[in-house]
Amino acid sequence: MPRLDVHTHLVPPLADEALAAVGLSRLPAGTPGAGMLAHGSTRIGPAALYDPAALVAWLEETGGGSALVSVPPPLYRQGRDAA
Repeated sequence: MPRLDVHTHLVPPLADEALAAVGLSRLPAGTPGAGMLAHGSTRIGPAALYDPAALVAWLEETGGGSALVSVPPPLYRQGRDAA
């Protein structure tokens, strides 16, 4: 029977303008975690959270089969107004 991971997260590619609109930013090149997202000075997640190939490799390694994927909770931006 195939296995299904029902709690998996990935950060999708997002435009800098979209990030800024919800109070997020991308860490600049030349800094630790370059390319990862941040809320203020808090970096969002480990590097693997941005790497679909790492998720696929992990699923294969663990026999996970497939996964239901959503954005990580810091990207939900709950508490923000609708605009």
